[in-house]
Amino acid sequence: MGNWQKILNNTCKGLCLVGIFSSVMTLPIHADEATVPVEVQKERTIMVETPSNQGQAVSTPESATTGIESIEIEEKPIFVDVPEEYWARDAIEALYEMDALTYETVDELLYYHGDQPVTRAEFSKMIIVAKGIDVTKTKYLGAFKDITADSWYANFVETAYQMGIFGGVTEEYFAPDQKLSRLDGIAGLVRAVGVREDVRKIDKKKRDEYLSKFTDRKDIPQWGTGNLAEQYMTYAVINGIHRSFTNGNSNQLLPNQPMTKAEAAMLVFHLIYPKLETLKTVEIDGTKVYYHRSMVVETTAFNSSETNLSDYTAIGLKTRKGIVAVDPSVIPLGTHLYIEGYGYAVAADRGGAIKGNKVDVYMETLNEAKQYGRKKNIKVFVLDNNSFYEEKEMAIR
Repeated sequence: MGNWQKILNNTCKGLCLVGIFSSVMTLPIHADEATVPVEVQKERTIMVETPSNQGQAVSTPESATTGIESIEIEEKPIFVDVPEEYWARDAIEALYEMDALTYETVDELLYYHGDQPVTRAEFSKMIIVAKGIDVTKTKYLGAFKDITADSWYANFVETAYQMGIFGGVTEEYFAPDQKLSRLDGIAGLVRAVGVREDVRKIDKKKRDEYLSKFTDRKDIPQWGTGNLAEQYMTYAVINGIHRSFTNGNSNQLLPNQPMTKAEAAMLVFHLIYPKLETLKTVEIDGTKVYYHRSMVVETTAFNSSETNLSDYTAIGLKTRKGIVAVDPSVIPLGTHLYIEGYGYAVAADRGGAIKGNKVDVYMETLNEAKQYGRKKNIKVFVLDNNSFYEEKEMAIR
């Protein structure tokens, strides 16, 4: 039921209206009449049910007048604390319609609490749902000790982990209720749109060019032995992602400050939500998949316990279900995929024997990898819509 319908049902009691109205309309109250005249801003055909007309259609031209006592009904925001003028309202309400948000309900009123910090679990759900990824068949495999299979976020976290969008705060803990920093949020978003390799190509000269004007550049943490955190933040500045934050100071990035729920909604809405509208859909393995392009490949399988194989991939991810090896000249590293008979995956590794339209999928045990064998004519769906596929000719069907 839409928001305006809820309002009408609660207000009009005995009158049943079906249709789409402008945000403000005038509804006459006269239940004894066979036809109840209705005044609206523009021409509409609606259903008005009274004791005698039993829901006949009433056409109401723009000039209709009644002379009968009327009340004015105004459509209200979905969330009590997200009024019409709220800076992130469009983003919040669009993601609400996708069921991508978490919120509080008090006496049937909804509260988003947009100024509160977003948690790692909440942001994982937001990204996965906005990408159109179906998690109903996802099985939580127990990668993190602080997540149980029956928690509301288990399947979202598992999917984000398998697709290389989010990892844990350590190898054993995800910290689902921990506040998400701006830097971590930016990194997750950039990985979610499949441009991880673009980030890794940002050199020191480019980082200095875009970050030197910010007085708190020194607060950007160092991840590992490289400059990956600075690379993510530079990518954010180049693409204007940092402008979605509301600190009001153009000379600061505040990378370690918690990202608010409103800021998170704005970023997901602008970076991921519009891309979903450009994608095609297909029903495969009982799952509705949103994709940009498709291709036919030959697949094999591997497990990291095989001789001379590492537990970590070429882009630094620990091997797990969802990790696949590709030829980067065909599928760039960091690209998200749906593989027929396997599921959602991320192109995270390369291999000497993986050339052309071949994909090597990770299996949880060596025995499963051996049983998988070699499969031909497997459909692979590329989920990300990025510039790589606009610039390169590929044998894609």
